[in-house]
Amino acid sequence: MIEYSNISDDDLEGMIELYKKYLNDGEYVEQELRRKYAECDYTGVKAVDGGEMAGFASMAKGLDFTYPHPKLMERLKDIVDDATVYTGDAVVVREEYRGHGVSHKMFEECYKLMCARNVKYILTELWIYPGGDIPAEDSVLCLGKVVYREYIKDFYKDLNKYGMTCPVCGENCSCSACIELHRTEVE
Repeated sequence: MIEYSNISDDDLEGMIELYKKYLNDGEYVEQELRRKYAECDYTGVKAVDGGEMAGFASMAKGLDFTYPHPKLMERLKDIVDDATVYTGDAVVVREEYRGHGVSHKMFEECYKLMCARNVKYILTELWIYPGGDIPAEDSVLCLGKVVYREYIKDFYKDLNKYGMTCPVCGENCSCSACIELHRTEVE
């Protein structure tokens, strides 16, 4: 039976393992996760089955992307103004647990955490694989009303310049992204 709870300090190594296996790998990945995790406003939810982490969804305070996209960042800053915003930093589910609603349930729990912190916006960066599949698309529907959406072709083309490797494409990533800004029900 899968149990859901907040991530804790003890979960960092397991999160790094899953991130590197299913999202992207490279020196930068572990270094960046450790940096973000050290920040007090990094939070999230884990799914655990029989003592093993089946997945996690994490959120980091502020607007953030896998690597810098300055023009997009400016467009989003104009929308959020000085409101509190968190970015969905990662959602990872072990292969054998996919298709069973695990990521959706983790995002539901993350949404509750965000509302408790009076977060007005949640930014998501959804990977679009070369074949058009958007793995987390349905999972983020619970994060509030979408007030901004942009599809960006080849969004991850420079991953290797930032010390990362795409798990789908390898070094020459051709994945795109769907950027969504969700408005929570917090007033």
